[in-house]
Amino acid sequence: MTARVIRPAFGGATAPRPPEDDIPFDREVTGPAPAPPDDDDRPGGGGGGGGPPGAGGAEDGAHFGPVVPIGVTTRKGATAYALLDANGLQVVHSARDLYQRAVIKSLFGGQSATEFLIGHWPLPPRGKRASPTDYDAELVGDALMSACSAAGHAGAVELRLDGVWPHGKGVLFHAGTEVLLPGPEGRWDEARRPGFRDGRAIYVFAPERREPPAAEPALRAEVADLEEAFRMWAFASPVGPQVLVGLVCCGLLGAAIPWRPHVFLRGVKDAGKSTLARLVAAACGAGEPSTDITAAGLKRQFDGRSGLIPLDEREADARGVKQIVEIMRGSSDGEGSKSAQTALDGGVQVFRVAGSFLLAAITLPSMTDADASRITLLHLRRPEARQRADLDAAMQLARDLHPKLLARALGGHGRWRENWQVARQVAQGMEGTSRSADQIGALVAGWWTLARDGVMAPDKAREVMAPYEEFLTTRSAAEFTDTGFLVLQHLLGSRIAVFRRSSDQLTVQSAIIASLRAQVPLMSDRLHGEARDMAQDQARAWDRRLGSVGLRAVFDPHGSMKGWPFPGARTAGLLIGQAHSAMRAVFHGSPWPDEAWRGPLLDLPGAQLSRGPVSFAHGGQSRAVFVPLVHLGIDDADLVGVDPVDP
Repeated sequence: MTARVIRPAFGGATAPRPPEDDIPFDREVTGPAPAPPDDDDRPGGGGGGGGPPGAGGAEDGAHFGPVVPIGVTTRKGATAYALLDANGLQVVHSARDLYQRAVIKSLFGGQSATEFLIGHWPLPPRGKRASPTDYDAELVGDALMSACSAAGHAGAVELRLDGVWPHGKGVLFHAGTEVLLPGPEGRWDEARRPGFRDGRAIYVFAPERREPPAAEPALRAEVADLEEAFRMWAFASPVGPQVLVGLVCCGLLGAAIPWRPHVFLRGVKDAGKSTLARLVAAACGAGEPSTDITAAGLKRQFDGRSGLIPLDEREADARGVKQIVEIMRGSSDGEGSKSAQTALDGGVQVFRVAGSFLLAAITLPSMTDADASRITLLHLRRPEARQRADLDAAMQLARDLHPKLLARALGGHGRWRENWQVARQVAQGMEGTSRSADQIGALVAGWWTLARDGVMAPDKAREVMAPYEEFLTTRSAAEFTDTGFLVLQHLLGSRIAVFRRSSDQLTVQSAIIASLRAQVPLMSDRLHGEARDMAQDQARAWDRRLGSVGLRAVFDPHGSMKGWPFPGARTAGLLIGQAHSAMRAVFHGSPWPDEAWRGPLLDLPGAQLSRGPVSFAHGGQSRAVFVPLVHLGIDDADLVGVDPVDP
């Protein structure tokens, strides 16, 4: 497990007893009500342990102040004891360690804890002294070992940081420095300090601070203002703004909902992806989107946290983003995406990521049908000119609304679940697969929960869901193999060197867009003379750049090729040289090395193998696989306006 930080706080808490309720993220369990904190006149209730009193209560001296016994584990073949120390760091000590005064003082916070230790584990006074002036290290060690043994195996405990988490049939909110529990009439006025234990979860101090929910939730009109702000962007789908409002709701509820949907924002340069991602993140109180999309970066920033996970990458590398897609898939339901690695001391660190992802990029990641059913793809076109003042106002609106949106989402948690059940049933009636129904149903439920009141009736749900059909993965479509699309996505997301300096690389998809865009002006009858000559030079330059790696983008085969090497009518698309060394390098180390990629690509609708060799500028001749433009993830907005690259 990773290290945590909590505030020192002495007194009051008792050793936690073994958890009786093991509450997964996605299961509704009615557990016992949390016990009231021990008598304590400090704000926030009980101290470090935070759990209910049990065996080893005040009468037998088992108080641990800022130290939280987690459980037992093994280290170097022997039993060891895991605890959170006064700084909230998870430490593992042997029995011998726990009898050492230096270790004990380190656990409890140094000299400032001596009075606390003497008060609970006094060393009997000697001689004429009337009161103890020191503590009994052996008694402290015995008490800590007993508490850890009673708590059970340390691996069964979840250390939870900030965000919204499941709590019985409802939710709780961890603001970082305090844990808020729901009270009557929608109030969040019962607070526990970090160290509070709820079943197998321990809520620890979080360096990240979250704004608490507002006293008054957002009004429907205010949610409509946020949705209207999203409409400043040009979505290919008319329900794009609704999708993002739904994502905001799901991002606010974090790990407390049984299905956590993900959204991929894809668009050309200047479509405003990064700014839109910042706006969504602001509405969720999630901070700036991270540009570190490595698996290690995700674990470092989001391990143990609950909420929206915003990521911003201009051009996602096909190989690098594959790990991110796997984490996204795992974080959709249950306990989230979990991974483990060996720690320096020989123990095991467990990382857990649970939340809804928002990923903004130009290039599509490689996704299976299973991935596509968990990640909704929103295409952005280049919008009309926008005023900076309007964007700034929208960002301020999102920041100001966040506490009120949080209050509305928390208060609507039960309605979200009911709306989700209704929406997913409608999606399944539209031939959607179970996972796709979960995904789209979650986004629609989120939108309705924030933007409307009550629960959707089935008839209304069918009306609301109709425009979302484009995002559904149908059962009939899922029956077909998707290997060809995986191969194509791997190719489109791979980086290639198309300029003089080998370090200047583009993804294949960006290079194809640039080549096709250079051919667009040649389709106009109004282009003459020097202007046409310049356009032809630009188109030939991109033809050579792609040809050098065994590719050729064809937009106007009538003018750009002598003869069409395939049966049937000429059409736009991509030619891929099957014997080119660059293509072998692209697929090296993939499941389709050498020319194994050719067969799956030919399974794509409309794909063909040339009848003879095709010439590639600066790339020799080779038989080629043709893939129609419709499969390349490119629309009209990609082929007009500013170039996606600057060669």
